[in-house]
Amino acid sequence: GARPLTHDNFAFRRGLPYAGPAPLERPTSVEAALPAAVAPCQCVELLLQPRLYEGAHDHSIFTIPHFASPQECDSLISAANQLLARSVDPSRTLDPPDSTYISRPVSARERIPLAASCEAIHHHSILFRRLLLLIEEQLPQLARNRFGRSVGLCQMHARYSAGEPAVNIYQAGGEFAPHTDNEHLTMLIPLDPVGAFEGGGTAFWAKSHHRPHVDGQLAPDGADRSWLPPHHVLKLTAGTAILFGGNVTHAGLPVTSGTRHVFVVSFTLTPWCAADRAFAF
Repeated sequence: GARPLTHDNFAFRRGLPYAGPAPLERPTSVEAALPAAVAPCQCVELLLQPRLYEGAHDHSIFTIPHFASPQECDSLISAANQLLARSVDPSRTLDPPDSTYISRPVSARERIPLAASCEAIHHHSILFRRLLLLIEEQLPQLARNRFGRSVGLCQMHARYSAGEPAVNIYQAGGEFAPHTDNEHLTMLIPLDPVGAFEGGGTAFWAKSHHRPHVDGQLAPDGADRSWLPPHHVLKLTAGTAILFGGNVTHAGLPVTSGTRHVFVVSFTLTPWCAADRAFAF
């Protein structure tokens, strides 16, 4: 019969529609899902504002140190850079190269979908399974609030934001304006070692980031903005995961020098139905 539409088969590599991974069975614990060199992950919660009620996570940010190994971070950077090189100069994919192709300039912020890289999708699958197992073990209330259950998350249907999973690449002047992702959860993982870039960081707002507009008023850096100062800015070491809900306003702050890489996946989990399974198989 037909092969399942998985991360590794021909159809997915060619960018055809993908409904998310089929139910995952193993490993069954966070420790089992971690590389040997990575210590067990422990979530740390940061509240943007007080809880409205016990168990509410609408204004929570979770950081998870050592979530991804240095090798996983390096592999994702390498895959993203290769995909960027191909998108900038399509002739690189041809043998021999075709000089009639016109290359394009690299933008200060590039969003690199990972679907065309088997290696990157393999790492995403491992990281995504690791995340779901961690949520089951350490954040069961969050799972119940977001997904309607706290066990068997790996057996649910995953829908990703358009173009994700992806790596955002920021160079000097690159930034991502404040926004919400509008999925159940978003995970960000900074990938670069210390010293790879200056500036940057991820900013968070408890509510809206807009300030009342005053004609002619400029931001301190001279830009015509009406942003309120963020409530928190996170600049974390490579491999630390940042997890938050789709209603949380956040932004990528401008990089002043060097290059910053951030893995991003925003997703919603729902129970599998007959239509989903017919599409995936």
